Amino acid sequence: MTDSQLPSDPKEAESDPEAEAEAGQPRRRRRRGGGGGDVSIGANSTFTGVAIAAGDSSRASAHVPGTRPEPARPATRAELHRYLTDLLAEIRSTEEELADRPAAVEVAEELVAETGGERPDRYRLSGMLAALQTAVGGATSLTGAVTVLVEAVKRLFGIA
Repeated sequence: MTDSQLPSDPKEAESDPEAEAEAGQPRRRRRRGGGGGDVSIGANSTFTGVAIAAGDSSRASAHVPGTRPEPARPATRAELHRYLTDLLAEIRSTEEELADRPAAVEVAEELVAETGGERPDRYRLSGMLAALQTAVGGATSLTGAVTVLVEAVKRLFGIA
């Protein structure tokens, strides 16, 4: 469509989101807002949300707000124990690349044991939380859950 073919009335242009297609080309829908979805970049590349993967066996994932409910924030020690147990299972089963999977599993197991005791050592908990964050690394599917865990442990055990 050339400039001379554009509607003279701006409201007319807004009302027709599916403007004329070039000869032989399929009509394209125009999206407004953050419509979501995948955008094909090349033969074997895909862009989804904020994660990009390229290559035949490459994978990427990203948490897109609104696609998954926020994890419940543990308010009691019993809820924290359940949350940690679920997080440990998720760490073990995730297919996403972790910075150090064995360390993440080991630290999560230690956190379950330490928080289940009568008098958890706050300094030890603080170190384990930092170690877990490092071991999970940039695994986007787990970083939100680990952040919730860190906030809950700090609140429940008075760690600054």
